[in-house]
Amino acid sequence: ESEGNNNGYWHGKRVVELGCGVGLSGIALASMGASVVLTDLDAQDTHGRRLLDLPRDNAKEAAARGLFAIGQCHVMPFSWGNQSDADRVIAYFGDKNPIDWIIGSDIVYDRLYFRLLLDAIRSLIPTPTATATPTLTPASTPTRTRVCLIVRNRYQGGCTEYEHTTFVDQAEAHGFTCVDNHTFTSAR
Repeated sequence: ESEGNNNGYWHGKRVVELGCGVGLSGIALASMGASVVLTDLDAQDTHGRRLLDLPRDNAKEAAARGLFAIGQCHVMPFSWGNQSDADRVIAYFGDKNPIDWIIGSDIVYDRLYFRLLLDAIRSLIPTPTATATPTLTPASTPTRTRVCLIVRNRYQGGCTEYEHTTFVDQAEAHGFTCVDNHTFTSAR
């Protein structure tokens, strides 16, 4: 089954959405059977509202409408670089249940944050005690964590090949394998 269709692929998958905003992507995956944790900063917007209130309200509304017959959706704070937040997200799924997918849409606005984003992703992938270095696994191995990021270019003058390559290079330097131009995989 491909990840793109809903022939049961998402049933039981453990998904973390980074910088969830309103939570649309994660809520959609939960409606297809995934167990999803929507994450964002535990902060206030310019109007004094808590950033996590909107995805929490949207997830409650989706649950009330019966969209989560199989899946579930939980909202948690996650500040990139805060290992305690990462540990709480990991603990939500349990020690023996690694995260299957980490997703994010339109969450990086500046190249300066690429490394912080990659470190945040890495912090969500538990390190096995047997080895100190990441071990990349073949595509057929079901225990690896996949990462799907959709990033809209916000650079003045449009995206250049240099900007895209810089993110790919940084991801590969962090031990990720580029599966295509938008998906990175890693397993520790």
